[in-house]
Amino acid sequence: MEAVASALLWSLEGSVSLVSTGWAFARSHWHWWLVLTVFATVWTVTAPLRGLVGRLLLATGSFVYRWTEITKACLHRYRKYVRKPEMLERPWYSRWRMSAEALIGTPMVVLVARKEHLDGLGRLLYKWLDAQDAWWCVFLPDTLEATCWASAHYWEGLHVESARTGDRAGILVWTVWAVLTVSLYALSVCVLFMYETVEGMCQGWLGVLGVLSVVNFLFCGDEGLVIAEGVPLNRTVVAASVGVVLVGCASRLWHMFETDEPSPLDRVSERYREWQLAMEEQEQAGRLADTFWRVDGGAGRAPAGAADAVRAANADRRALRESRALRRARWESVRAAEFAKAENAKEEARRGRRGVVGEDVPSENGPYRSSGIRPRSGSPGEQLFEAGPRMGQRGVRTDI
Repeated sequence: MEAVASALLWSLEGSVSLVSTGWAFARSHWHWWLVLTVFATVWTVTAPLRGLVGRLLLATGSFVYRWTEITKACLHRYRKYVRKPEMLERPWYSRWRMSAEALIGTPMVVLVARKEHLDGLGRLLYKWLDAQDAWWCVFLPDTLEATCWASAHYWEGLHVESARTGDRAGILVWTVWAVLTVSLYALSVCVLFMYETVEGMCQGWLGVLGVLSVVNFLFCGDEGLVIAEGVPLNRTVVAASVGVVLVGCASRLWHMFETDEPSPLDRVSERYREWQLAMEEQEQAGRLADTFWRVDGGAGRAPAGAADAVRAANADRRALRESRALRRARWESVRAAEFAKAENAKEEARRGRRGVVGEDVPSENGPYRSSGIRPRSGSPGEQLFEAGPRMGQRGVRTDI
């Protein structure tokens, strides 16, 4: 019993000493106990708020992680696409174009593959990328292509219409030039015709000079030109006489240098016919190009170069036809020359056989074929040989 009592007493004393020690420690560090108490109270009170903040941080981390993975997948897929062997073998301009298109298309493919394009930020990003793809990869290239095609088409049309305008202006200039030259030609021909009529009535240019001399002496007066004899002549009559003399000289020069060149009116007519043929050929080529384009399944008008291709084909076919006609004409001329040569050879052979018929045959080697002696000048044999041209030969004129 005493041992139990002493043990209880000892434990009681230890508890009292421990409590006193703790109380003394608490009294000496009371502010730390206050902070700990406040912290525990606040921690207990803010447990729901801490759960909300934790869930927010967890969602934010999950969002950042998910989009980081999407970004990494986009970069990996784009790098893999750009470094493909098929991509590297393309020309630089095609490689740059396809790389730019893949820069927008790769995130769209990744979003669709991960089903992020259905809602949220993925849907917004997908719509924005789709709009950028439609703007940069569809609208702008198509607009640029349509602009280039329309510019080329209108440039070709401007070239064609400018050529037509130039042709019409050339026809107008040729027409004006033809009218002027034809008028001058008609006036000069009328003057020359009148002079030649008068010259024919006067029995030649000497008669014209005589008539002019008589007229000048008939109209002489007190005032005018004075010749060496002291006879005054009328200035007007002298000027008219000089004009008639000049017209006579022009008539002589006209007949001396007259050629068979076409007249200006013929040249203008030929130019107009060529222009009409060119316009008809161009319209026909355009119709054929449109017809071929529709037969091949195309819609609308034919491309810009189709009409040029048809015109080039027509030109090649026309050149081939002309070359064939030229070769045919050459072959016919060669055959005609060979036929004439063969006929001449036959004629020469016949003339050679006629020399052995008899002594009185009019052949160059007939009476002298065995001796080789030529007849003397003025002999009957030479007169016989020079009587006229032989068969198949043309006589030479000696009065030229």
